Amino acid sequence: MRKRNCQGFMLVETLLVSVFIASTLIFLYIQFQKVRDSYDVTFSYNTIEGVYSSKVLLEYLQENGIANMSNALKSTSITQIEVSTCPSAYLTNTTFCNRLVDSLNIRRAYYVSSDVTNFKNKMKPLGLSNKFQSFIRSIKDSDGIGYRLVIEYNNDTYATILARNNNTSS
Repeated sequence: MRKRNCQGFMLVETLLVSVFIASTLIFLYIQFQKVRDSYDVTFSYNTIEGVYSSKVLLEYLQENGIANMSNALKSTSITQIEVSTCPSAYLTNTTFCNRLVDSLNIRRAYYVSSDVTNFKNKMKPLGLSNKFQSFIRSIKDSDGIGYRLVIEYNNDTYATILARNNNTSS
């Protein structure tokens, strides 16, 4: 008996193994990408330093004009107040505010309603970075009671803190 040529079988076997290995590598890459994205979120959203800094800014605001900002958000059609510019229309001590914003390394800070739906819908014209917009979209809406600080830091980390206080007039 003569032995037949098995080169066709070897070619098919090589192709199948190559497709299997390529599929496995693609699957692993996709899974690793998800893990890397989760890592980025964990180490840039609501870091300990960011939450602490936002608490410091909130305490300053509670002593220097948070009631004015709360009333403005409640009684007008504006959806956010940029706190990082230290607006004198709302705050009493803008010099200290500017120093605080600089020392806390804040790029942008917004005072918004705790239900951030309106802020999410109107954030495009503000010229926010894509990462900051992603962070804002990731904020879960709360019960709508109170207000919230949303902060972007110069080191590309982000934090948010609820501002439920007794200084806001009802």
